[in-house]
Amino acid sequence: MAKTLTDPIAAADQLVAARTQLQQTLGLASRALAPTRLAQRATDQAKAAVTTRLKARPYAAGLMATALVAILMRKPLAGLARQLLRKTRHDR
Repeated sequence: MAKTLTDPIAAADQLVAARTQLQQTLGLASRALAPTRLAQRATDQAKAAVTTRLKARPYAAGLMATALVAILMRKPLAGLARQLLRKTRHDR
């Protein structure tokens, strides 16, 4: 007997094969599109982009890092400067 679509056994075999292939494809897609995997991929891409830009302009990156530290530490640095200025005034 030839395997044609009119043959019920052949049609059932093709249906099972197609269903199995669909399940495998959906499994691969669900693993690839999992939220944790997508987040990890985005994080890796962002790190690569930042690294590339930092390597291209290291002096600008150093200047930006210094400015950020100065902004974050402005109050403690100002307090230290006031203390130092007070000490130098009393030494006169």
